[in-house]
Formats: sequence, structure tokens, C-alpha cells
Amino acid sequence: MRRLFIFTLLLTVCVNLYGQKQPEWIENPSKVYDKNIYEVGVGQGLSEKEAEDNAYSVLANIFGMKISVDTKANEKYIETSLGVEEIRSLDNSTKIEAEHNLINVKIDSRYYDSKKNRYYAIAVLNKKETVSLLNKKIKDNIKIIDSHILKAGSERDLFDKYYSLYIAYIFSEKNENFINQLAILDNSAKIEILDSYRIESIKSNMENIKRKISFGIDAFDITPNIESAIEHSISDLGFKISSNPSYIFRDKFTFDGNDTGYGMYIMNYTLILELINYNGERIASFKFRGKDGGSSEKDAKRVIMNKLAKDINLNLSSQISNYLDGKFKNIKY
Repeated sequence: MRRLFIFTLLLTVCVNLYGQKQPEWIENPSKVYDKNIYEVGVGQGLSEKEAEDNAYSVLANIFGMKISVDTKANEKYIETSLGVEEIRSLDNSTKIEAEHNLINVKIDSRYYDSKKNRYYAIAVLNKKETVSLLNKKIKDNIKIIDSHILKAGSERDLFDKYYSLYIAYIFSEKNENFINQLAILDNSAKIEILDSYRIESIKSNMENIKRKISFGIDAFDITPNIESAIEHSISDLGFKISSNPSYIFRDKFTFDGNDTGYGMYIMNYTLILELINYNGERIASFKFRGKDGGSSEKDAKRVIMNKLAKDINLNLSSQISNYLDGKFKNIKY
């Protein structure tokens, strides 16, 4: 009798989870959620997460908003928002905000259709609550934009100027989405934004700074083909080589070789490319090392220089990018 009871209980649970009637909100969400109070988005997918992401995306599309794909910018936005946001109405809300440009939204219901093997989810946004939160968010973002524009103006280092403006750019982009969303939810809302806080103005200033960033090569031991590889890497990143550069690459070579006695000269090598700023300070270094050989010391060095040129062509631009990303991540508030 006890076993029968347990079996019946398990069967009831399974029916409730997987065999229940499809909820009305999947086909007719407005019958469940009053249009005057809520905006909703219904999503589906092969997993629960896919269904939820699609629900957020459907809701974002109602406001004509693009889904963000810049992971680096999203991470910085999440980090900064957590630092300034006083009211977090939902767990994980800032992550949703960064990825889908939505605030005050939650997944209100989920459903799994076992026959179709499909998951469903509905994202819900309360209009009145969101209008109030949007006003606060926009004002908070304006403060962050203003502080980073001022910071960029006080920086002497061009990279620091550029990345301070990049933070301002991220938040101005978010504000554009929030202002559009606010206009749809409350067409009487009026928020004045200075032209200097607008995304077009900030982007233009960023481009002006990037055009000023240039590099030079202060060569001691490197060969012309290595210089060419460095220039190629700089060009790949959208920068230029100049006779009056803002940054200089300086090479430092170390060799450690020996004659094997069998007609081969084996040599360990390390090339450090130091990046020097306007003050003559080393701000970064990029290392290339390895081991190779030739029939003589001179021949071994020739082989090494050719190998280094290929290595620099393949890897220097990514090393520089990683360094710049590090500066971006380390910007403090």
C-alpha cells in the first residue's frame, strides 16, 4: 500500500511538471498580463536558458533595442553599475541590463512541453515601476559620463584619455537605449542631455585621440625584417608609425649560445620589446623567446631573426591588445 502511494505521488508530480496544459500566456500573453500595466516577451528554446534569453530579446525588440554583443564593454558596465547602483530590484538584473539593455525585468513564468521538447519563458516588465527606475538610471549614468569626460581631459597619456572616454561611450550608449525606452513607456517624459554627453560626440573625440596615437621604433639589434613585422602589427591595430611618436618600441636582446662541435651552433634567445611613453618610462614589455641554431654563430642569429619576424607578425598585435584591455579593465571609479 505504501509503495502504491509513493508511485501515485511521483506520477502526480511528473504530470504537474511535464504534462500540464500549455499556459495561456504562451499564445495569448495579453490575456494574462494587462497591456496597460506590463510589457512582455515570450521566448522558447531547446533549453531553459535559451528560452529565457529569447524572452528578454523579444522584450528588448519591443523598444527597438539592439542586443549587446561587446563582452568587454558588458563586463565593465556590470562592474561599474554594481558600484553605483543603490536599488537592485532583481537578482542578476545588472547582467540582464548589460546584455539586453533592459532594467526591472524578470522571468515570471516557465513551461516545458515534453511532447515538443521545448522550453518556454515569459519576461515581464512593469511599466510604471520602470519609468521611475529609468529616470534614476539615466541620471546616474550622466554622472559617470561626466566624470570620465573630465578624467579624459586631465590625462596626459593618450591611451588613458582614450579608455576614459571609452567608459563614457559605454554609458552614453546605454543611456540612448534607456531614453528611447522611457519615451515609449511615458511619452511625456523629457530628459535634457548635453551634446557633449551624446554618443556621437564622445565617439568623435575618441577617434580624434586615436588618430594622435603613433609609434616609433628605437632599434639597436633588430633587423629590418623585424622592424617591418612590428610596423605591420601596429598597422593591424589601426595605429601608425611616426617620426614624432607618442610611444616608442625599444628592443633588448639576450643570447646564450654554444658550439656543439658537430657543425652546429645552438643559441637560446630572448627579445624584449619595451614600450616607452612620453616621459621615457617603460609602460609595457612584450617578450619573445626560443632556441634555434645554424652552422655558425652568425648563421644561428640570421635564422633566429627570421624566426622572430614571423613570431612578431603572428603574436605582437594580440599582445598589445591584451595590454590595452588590461588598461581598460584597470580604470578606477
